[in-house]
Amino acid sequence: MEKEQTSEYQYTKYELIPPIYTSPKLVEQFPKEIYLYENIPLQYHTQSETVKMCLKPYYRHPKGCPNFHIKKGCPPDVLNISQQYDTEHINMILLKFPFEQYISAKSQIHPQWPLRELANPRHWQGHLRSTLRGYWDIIKDEYPSSTLITSPEAMGINIQDTLECMNIHMDWCKENEKGEIISVPEYIYNVCMFGEEEYN
Repeated sequence: MEKEQTSEYQYTKYELIPPIYTSPKLVEQFPKEIYLYENIPLQYHTQSETVKMCLKPYYRHPKGCPNFHIKKGCPPDVLNISQQYDTEHINMILLKFPFEQYISAKSQIHPQWPLRELANPRHWQGHLRSTLRGYWDIIKDEYPSSTLITSPEAMGINIQDTLECMNIHMDWCKENEKGEIISVPEYIYNVCMFGEEEYN
């Protein structure tokens, strides 16, 4: 474990060791890097921007996210983070995953699959989220007054702009004019945050 300090925030880097057994799930066989950032420089969406993102059509979901107005913790039935937390002291756990390597390995197992199927979040998203939660379980005793924020973007955080302020560049799957995925990013990032709730 190594720790660095800057004038703006500090972070601790962890790295998971690949398992020594052959996992039935390919995603579990790749090392993930975990970073803990303290007092991060939050960037925000307006409430209307957050709702607009939720309702933006995407593949097989012409009306946007099916969790909108249904799932607990999803817009519009969730407070803005500034209404619930001390935003001057929000911390972030970031997971960096070698997505391009994972897709390449998966294509060797399923050579007939198109990129969209290989990159399907159902194959990897749950594992990455549980890995983040696992690290929160490890460190949460060091932050006894904090609670975990599993969906910071739903609470108005602009994740991409926040990471850009920290010199972390997010990339996305690229599509052609037919909506087919033609390339995937080298790395993908999953994040959760935590901080102290404010009670008015």
